Amino acid sequence: MLKSKLWKTLAGIVATSLVAVTYVGCQGGGNTEGEPGTAAVGTQVVSDGGSGATLTISATGPIMVGERVPFTVTALDPSGAPLSFIRIACETEAGISILEPVRGGSAFASTGAAGVMSGVLGGLVPGSFLLECRGPAGFNLVDRLSLLIVGDIPEGFDGFPGAAGGNLGGGLLVENPVEDAVGVEILFETLSGTTRNGPIDTVQSADCNGDGIANDPETAFGFDNYIITINNQRDDRLFISSTTYSVASLGVSATTQAGGLVVPANTESTPLVGSFTDFVSGGKTFAGTATAVPINATVNVTFTVRGTTGGGSSFSITQTASVTFGPVNNC
Repeated sequence: MLKSKLWKTLAGIVATSLVAVTYVGCQGGGNTEGEPGTAAVGTQVVSDGGSGATLTISATGPIMVGERVPFTVTALDPSGAPLSFIRIACETEAGISILEPVRGGSAFASTGAAGVMSGVLGGLVPGSFLLECRGPAGFNLVDRLSLLIVGDIPEGFDGFPGAAGGNLGGGLLVENPVEDAVGVEILFETLSGTTRNGPIDTVQSADCNGDGIANDPETAFGFDNYIITINNQRDDRLFISSTTYSVASLGVSATTQAGGLVVPANTESTPLVGSFTDFVSGGKTFAGTATAVPINATVNVTFTVRGTTGGGSSFSITQTASVTFGPVNNC
């Protein structure tokens, strides 16, 4: 069941199309707010009308709910020299916490000699949320970055007490019947059978009879599917619009199951079946991506089912499953 004390007070949209990248924003400085025609150069404000000073946020995502990740803010003058020892202040929308720097509920710190301030972010609830950092008054430096928070809210997770952030506002509240329409089961379907946690075969044996001649490969090797069953406990129908899976640790995300399924009120759905891996020459890739499936690994896979209720409210159901990949002899 997707229940959490935190979820009762915070909810966010669950993002589609997740890609694990180092998010880098860059917005330059220009004229100062108080002195038209001036700009920040080095640690001084000079009246050269100059533009080109930059403030750049860098953070790696997507971020799992409850996960902590580092971020940096780099300040450079128009010539590319560091803006050393200037104060940077940061703020976020409600789904991201700032764990470092933090003091009295605010997040601010000075850049070092290299013009870099570093910190730590925490994923609070699923969704897409904004991180904003600014330089000192008069420098007119600001950068904004949208970050994805994904995954289930862990049981008992109460956020990051004492953290900064959450005061930018914004975001989109999704009316979410998550407490009475839940994904009750996730299975993986392979050519050799159905499994809950794997292993999913990653290497095709080429010599099943063991005669030393690679001309009789195992036949039970190919694409794999996921199977999701939804238990609709509402007195209302659910119209499924899409199903997305993501593997945050590998930077993988794809929407591989289109909509069209209707789950009647107070019933269990016909299973949602979608592609999980594709068979390519020499191995497998995650379906809908070009990312190779690791030969040996255990990963958490987050599935998000989106749709609307009969009453027109949007919803998303998120469930995470652990699955193991590895060579399996299916000869």
